[in-house]
Amino acid sequence: MATESTHQPENPMAGLLSAEELQRLVARHEHEQAEQQKHARGAAAESRHARMEMLRQRRELTPDMIQRAVQRWQLAASQGSTEVELFRFPSELCSDDGRAINNSEPDWPRTLVGVPAQIFEIWEQNLKPRGFKLKAYIVDFPEGKPGDVGMFLSWS
Repeated sequence: MATESTHQPENPMAGLLSAEELQRLVARHEHEQAEQQKHARGAAAESRHARMEMLRQRRELTPDMIQRAVQRWQLAASQGSTEVELFRFPSELCSDDGRAINNSEPDWPRTLVGVPAQIFEIWEQNLKPRGFKLKAYIVDFPEGKPGDVGMFLSWS
């Protein structure tokens, strides 16, 4: 004989969080995201600063470095390119933050320091006499400000 259950079903809404509790979860998530972004920006700034300091110092040019560069140029030319990016660096590395390069001023090389200045000198002493040209310009403008400078070697 079947007996009727006197047990009432549980309220399916019993465990439901309130709108206020859900809003707190969203706020906590947004706070965690903001902290992660803040940490990432700090790490990126530290990395950029370290790279800037490294680029301020001249480096020894090894035969292996020269060979790899020449191979890149030959490969680019064999694929129809008439130029190759030699080097990219933050415009803050220039003594004028890239202003002369951005304005295509003829004396822009005087604003270079460290590795970029060294690259210019190598071009001037060794590559220019062989007919190569060197161009430099601002390649990006994050937040509307000059970002990286690209130095390009061309043979056209």
